[in-house]
Amino acid sequence: MESNLFILHKSAIRYIAYASVAFVLFLILDLDLLAALAFGFIFFAAYIFRDPEKSLKDFEKNAFVSPVDGEVLDIEYLEDDTFAYKVTIASAYQDISILRVPYSAKVQNFTTVKGTRLAMSAELFEVLNEYASYELMDDDGHIVKVVHRLSRSFAPLSLSIKESQELIKGERCGVMLSGVTTIYLPKSFKLHLTARTTVSAGETLFGYLF
Repeated sequence: MESNLFILHKSAIRYIAYASVAFVLFLILDLDLLAALAFGFIFFAAYIFRDPEKSLKDFEKNAFVSPVDGEVLDIEYLEDDTFAYKVTIASAYQDISILRVPYSAKVQNFTTVKGTRLAMSAELFEVLNEYASYELMDDDGHIVKVVHRLSRSFAPLSLSIKESQELIKGERCGVMLSGVTTIYLPKSFKLHLTARTTVSAGETLFGYLF
């Protein structure tokens, strides 16, 4: 599990350092406008990479929670042998960017693919954009699939998980500034979620696996 020693995710350090150096250089060169922009970016980076400690609830073992902060765009019912529900969540810069584990289980089929960072409205968004996907399988054979896909983001998508790793529900597992998360849920899932709901990673209950 990723620890929370600071109120910022470690990804923020690099961007804040770059902006701080730029701020000093612009001041030396009397480039006041650029210095102001660099100074403002320091606070912007601190905001979007904020990592507050959450009061995670003690959910039941078979409870499935949101892996990301954002808004539920759509819930689609699938005619598929493995999955019955497809939940789509959009995350923006104002949302907390820290990803969390939605269900205690083992990682399988973990994949990361580099790509572009087109807007969600772009026709080739799902084809060209950078993404990471993984499945979680529990001891009862239940399988859920999670796909994180970047949108307009200056920072890369980062997941701190690996194949066959045993994950614990609610723990930090990565960061995504802006993008779309798609969750595929099996037929045995009892859904307790509606579209246009605002969700919080590790805190919002999606439903239960039976």
